Amino acid sequence: MLTLIRLIINIYLWNVRNGQGRKEKMYQLQEIFVEKMPDLATESQTLTRELLNQSLISARVRIINRYIIKGLSEDEFQDSIYKVFAEKNADFCYNSLEAAVENNDYLITELLPGQFDMRASAAMECLKLIYGNFEAMVKFQRIVVFGEALDQDRRSAIGKVLI
Repeated sequence: MLTLIRLIINIYLWNVRNGQGRKEKMYQLQEIFVEKMPDLATESQTLTRELLNQSLISARVRIINRYIIKGLSEDEFQDSIYKVFAEKNADFCYNSLEAAVENNDYLITELLPGQFDMRASAAMECLKLIYGNFEAMVKFQRIVVFGEALDQDRRSAIGKVLI
């Protein structure tokens, strides 16, 4: 028994010395911004109507879903864009916030810590099923982009509506 324990320890030490031990993988954060095409964007059409009825805006709003992903390789991330986060025939995808908002005013909303995030949870489950990757983490944020410049009073009033 003691010989078996020594053998296991020696194998472990040999693996560590030769770089085959347990290594912590370093992953970068990756982001994808997904927006429904105008004809299919029912959520943004509804929000536009609601804000127009309250006289808070005079132009339409766009809603962009932001997914922040950690734990995927670059190949897995590129492959997952249209498998998990977007649909090719229904969504526009952007790689950066600047490309998504196009110099317009915007507000970013997200759930409070501790609140259950259904979109992020579903995305993580899909990544686990497709890639077998149990380290992947997803965070979801909603970006509301306005077609006009907003003053601070209207911005705070819209923020109250969104909450």
